[in-house]
Amino acid sequence: MSYANCLKKHPYRIVFPYANSILRASLEKGYPQKSLKDYSTLLHFTAFCPDCRTYALLLRACARCSDLYAAMEIHCHLTKVGLLSNRHITTSLLKLYIAHDRMLEARELFWSVLEWSTNPFHGNLMLMGFLKSGQIDKAYQIFKRMPVKDLVSWNSMIAGAVRSSHLKHVMNLFSRLVSSGLVPDGFSFSSVLSACAGAGARQYGVWVHQLMTELVVEMNQHLLTFESSIEVFKQSELEQLKSLHTYNVEEKFSGVKTEWPATILVFDIETTGFSRREDRIIEFAVRDLMGGKNSTFQTLINPEKDVKNTYIHGISNSMLSRPDVPRFGELIPILLQYVWSRQMDGKPVLWIAHNGRSFDVPFLIFEFRRCKVEMPGDWLFVDTLPIARQLVDSEGSKLSSVSLEKLRERYKIPLTGSAHRAMQDVTTLCYVLQKLTFELKLTVPQLLEKSFRASDLPATRPEK
Repeated sequence: MSYANCLKKHPYRIVFPYANSILRASLEKGYPQKSLKDYSTLLHFTAFCPDCRTYALLLRACARCSDLYAAMEIHCHLTKVGLLSNRHITTSLLKLYIAHDRMLEARELFWSVLEWSTNPFHGNLMLMGFLKSGQIDKAYQIFKRMPVKDLVSWNSMIAGAVRSSHLKHVMNLFSRLVSSGLVPDGFSFSSVLSACAGAGARQYGVWVHQLMTELVVEMNQHLLTFESSIEVFKQSELEQLKSLHTYNVEEKFSGVKTEWPATILVFDIETTGFSRREDRIIEFAVRDLMGGKNSTFQTLINPEKDVKNTYIHGISNSMLSRPDVPRFGELIPILLQYVWSRQMDGKPVLWIAHNGRSFDVPFLIFEFRRCKVEMPGDWLFVDTLPIARQLVDSEGSKLSSVSLEKLRERYKIPLTGSAHRAMQDVTTLCYVLQKLTFELKLTVPQLLEKSFRASDLPATRPEK
């Protein structure tokens, strides 16, 4: 006699401790519907109290026999007893709804999940469900509400935008992925390169190719196929890209390769404020224009004081108080090691920053002095702001503004992340420097002539 018939024959409520074992036995023998029937009988004829394991078994049974109605009933029970916060149960229920294209029910469940979990796993399930059915607008709603996004989240949205032919959206998503701090993988690059080819976005594609080279992404067959299909990236343009970070006007015009007289480092900082006396550096980024492996360096810095201008750069106290964020005194030996590893024998180091003489360099000098560390004597600095003031417009008049943002717009350089973050501004300045030196016909030796030393600046930093 079956368990169900036995219980029906003796209709009095008893404590039944082996309910989960009964349900599991039916399930493992390949009878998921019997498992659901046994559950109903146990619920009505015993003092059976379902727990997390019970509902997990029941949802497995629903999935195997595609009983969506039973799953929805179980969903109601879970809501009443407050078990929707169990990840295994919620995941099973989400998968069940998504597998049966019941995305509205899945979405309502997902909203409740967000109340107790920031794990991107559930959001990724939702993205895949909506994107599978081509509902990219609803997928984007989920994506915006996800408190934490991992690389799977970004790649899912990028791939969905490619399939929906939203090519500009693909490039926007990729830029945001880069600025988020996550490192794109081969799938990310293949998707965005495909979008660049379809949209004819040569300039953006050149930047993507450069980033791919810097990250040393493995050129597998999938990536090579996409790269070779992009007709807008002609070989000459790719070669120009590869030489972008070693740009030299003299070499460009004469065709004769020249040896650089200095190691050129483009850098930028973010600070707690504008006061040279009171504020501190909270982010530092630098790029060696010679390129190659490990040519960039970027880090947050713990200023040991509150940040009051988060609205400018988006850097908060919580980001800087993490145990892995160094103080400036701890950063100095790391920075010096980076510079020495890039410096050419017997050649000075030329640091380049926009508004560097008034802002970046004085802050840097102060931090070294505060830590009682002497700045190397072969460090030279160039400020691109006074150089940019030599530019004129089409009518021969001086430009009304030569801020980094205005120069980026003038040279039509794409914004690849959030402005006022150190590495983004460094990347922008690298492109601006290339255009600026070309337009003004400046060579590296001429840049050296415009350089200054730390000792050339006043000992006390002036207010901005």
